[in-house]
Amino acid sequence: MSEETTKKKGNWFKNLLYEQDDNSIESTEETSKDISMSNSGNNISQTSGLNTLNVPTSGDGVFDSKFNDSFQQLIAENNIPGVDYFEFREAIKQMAGIAGLSESASFQTTFTTLKVGDSTFSKEKLMTSIDHYDKVLSEEENEFNSELASQTEAEVTSKRSAAESMNVKNQELVQKIQNINEEIQRNQEEAIKLNSEASHAEANISQTSKNFIKTLAHVRATLNTDKQKISDLIKE
Repeated sequence: MSEETTKKKGNWFKNLLYEQDDNSIESTEETSKDISMSNSGNNISQTSGLNTLNVPTSGDGVFDSKFNDSFQQLIAENNIPGVDYFEFREAIKQMAGIAGLSESASFQTTFTTLKVGDSTFSKEKLMTSIDHYDKVLSEEENEFNSELASQTEAEVTSKRSAAESMNVKNQELVQKIQNINEEIQRNQEEAIKLNSEASHAEANISQTSKNFIKTLAHVRATLNTDKQKISDLIKE
């Protein structure tokens, strides 16, 4: 197999996490750009959008089209030189509109056609390249988790620590100086604000993490499905 390209790092975490809508919680229906070749030609509508200062949603993560778009971009940016799974799936998409063409025939025809154009192309190369793209996703997952920890520290832990410090200071001020009640009141209001921001940030970060995990699982599932289909349907 050709030498793998260096993984290009995503820088989309902060933009996705802190998109703000001051008027309402953005919730849109978009057609997902699904990696699964078995769903070529079909529109898969999924709910997407992240909330920040609005009250975040709770529950399990959902498929997020923005995460999915980022994963697809990463796969494209890390395309291995030559013909591999990436070119194979794109060719499959091009054949999706051919009436009466079964999935089995589509896979086999595409494989045979690409092999004619590149004698080094093989079923093994096709399968191995899927592992390459899954590795790219794994590296992105590690980066996401690292940034998630950093954002949690910056947006939740530090703010709650600051709020707690202010509450302690308020208690000391109440005991020592009666004439600084106005300052105490300002500190109390600030502590409430910080706790409110921290609660929103914590819930939003948690939902973002769930969306990431859900979307990543979806993309990986399609990789595994296509890998199995290639194994079952392509004969060399």
